[in-house]
Amino acid sequence: VLSVNRAALDAASATGNQDARARALTELGKAYVHQRQFDQAITCHQQALEIYRETGNRHGETQVLVNLGYANRVMQQFDQAITCHQQALKICRMTGDRYAESHTLNNLGIDYDDLRQFDQAIACLQVPRLDCHDGKRRLRRQQGAGRARAEAPRVQRDGSFFFRDSR
Repeated sequence: VLSVNRAALDAASATGNQDARARALTELGKAYVHQRQFDQAITCHQQALEIYRETGNRHGETQVLVNLGYANRVMQQFDQAITCHQQALKICRMTGDRYAESHTLNNLGIDYDDLRQFDQAIACLQVPRLDCHDGKRRLRRQQGAGRARAEAPRVQRDGSFFFRDSR
């Protein structure tokens, strides 16, 4: 996994595409966390964060802050994890990204739980998530409709339709 992500980073760097480079750094950072190589993971995430901030990519910035917070939490650097997750939460709320907000609040709740700050953990984990789940359902319906339109020519044969059980 690391070699594939390093190759992706090299390719992105060669093209000069900063967004692709930041995404590759983020994925490499996640791979390093999985391999428990935390110093390398944090370095990759910090480099990606710099790029996202320079290019104004708020969504990428949010994602990498959540990943950086997770890496810090795994290293038991809970204050740093909370700082990263609070920064991500602020961006989510500014941009109106309810799904990322829900994900970030979940991570923040876990951070507080790990610190045994249960009231704060509960406050984060009890925030209503209905809007986020409804949005995911709408997205799935839209994706399903898109797949149905794409598959329609294959399903229709000689003026008759073949129906499949979608379960």
